[in-house]
Amino acid sequence: MTDRQTFATQAAGLALADSAAFALAGAVSALLAQGALPLAFPSWIVWIAFCAGKGHYSGRALWIRQVGQVAGLAFVLFLVQQTLRHTYIVPGDALRVALFWPLVALGSLGFRRLVRRVLRGRGLWTRDAVVTGGGDRLLDAVYAVQSDSFLPYKVVAVVAPGMIPAEIERFKQIFVGLELKSDWSGLPDGLTVIHADPLEAPGLPAGAAALRLEAGPAQASAFFRDAIVLPERKADGKTPFMKDAMDKAAAGLALILLSPLFLVIGHRVRQDGGKMFYGQTRVGRGGAPFKCWKFRSMVVNADAVLKDLLDNDPAAREEWAKDFKLKNDPRITPVGQFLRKTSLDELPQLINVLSGEMSLVGPRPVTDAEKIFYGPYFGDYMSVSPGITGLWQVSGRNDVSYDRRVFLDRWYVKYWSFWGDVAILFKTVAVVVYRRGAY
Repeated sequence: MTDRQTFATQAAGLALADSAAFALAGAVSALLAQGALPLAFPSWIVWIAFCAGKGHYSGRALWIRQVGQVAGLAFVLFLVQQTLRHTYIVPGDALRVALFWPLVALGSLGFRRLVRRVLRGRGLWTRDAVVTGGGDRLLDAVYAVQSDSFLPYKVVAVVAPGMIPAEIERFKQIFVGLELKSDWSGLPDGLTVIHADPLEAPGLPAGAAALRLEAGPAQASAFFRDAIVLPERKADGKTPFMKDAMDKAAAGLALILLSPLFLVIGHRVRQDGGKMFYGQTRVGRGGAPFKCWKFRSMVVNADAVLKDLLDNDPAAREEWAKDFKLKNDPRITPVGQFLRKTSLDELPQLINVLSGEMSLVGPRPVTDAEKIFYGPYFGDYMSVSPGITGLWQVSGRNDVSYDRRVFLDRWYVKYWSFWGDVAILFKTVAVVVYRRGAY
């Protein structure tokens, strides 16, 4: 099957998935509520046209963008139908309309994932791609394509002419194992080429299909562009009010619901005679220091134990100097080992969230000594509140290099979105359950 046929199959399958969601939502809402559904067919036409224009069917829309746009479109069409029904322009049942659109949104996203799985199983989803460009935009493009499992591209190589040795080393630390080339030699024909900058790349392989990665608020609303759009967060140093309000509300509720667990863990932690909580000074928003709270997971004389280890063990000293962590840390108590593996030691940070020092999702809070690892990107870190969880925690945590951690923090700040936070929170649950990268 040719690439053109594969594209057509994907687009038809995804449009059919949305049509099936409309049919299922109509049937289910009819079972649960009496009355007519106003303008159902025109609404379907609007839905298909909007999603096609936003690149949902052509491999141009990141999954998190699709989720947000599907939810927003469903809400807008719900308001339109309710308004028309309320003003008696068209007949309709309020309850059925209220049931219909959430079912459409959930069904659309679910059926799209199903179509992707079926087509992927038959080899009709993923196409090899090469990303080209330079600077931070190149890194953004590679990560965007690699991290989004719904995009139908597999990055097989990166072409970056003119990279200096320091940039090459940083690239290799962030994208371990990905081939980096200075030209197009040796690459097969028929690849999809994703441009990370507006410059044309000479010497493309024969038959290459071209896409661009675009970033910025201006491009976010464009229709029918041959581009993968990354909407940048407005660089004003402000966190959206909605995020702060929801963080504090969720933290307050969680503290109430989890108070019995706090008592149980606190009792176990204090059995060695030490304190329940441990607070370490970390760097917060704007560079302000704050006490980051955890359940104590180390022995009472942890500082002395660490000093003795680093003074007498060169291998441990080298490991500590690399990223301020030890895989086999002698300071950890048996109870602390369990708390760290399950991430329960970080629950007291809900107090930090409630006090406005932290967020539920954000860059991991760092110590003053770790600022050197961020270099010119530390300003990005300081522009938001650090989080209990974040991209680093759901992307390998302690198993990733510090260069990649800095890159993930910068990515989060630059491309923050509400739906991105929701996705990270859901992924955090899976990471905690399977204990990935925790030690």
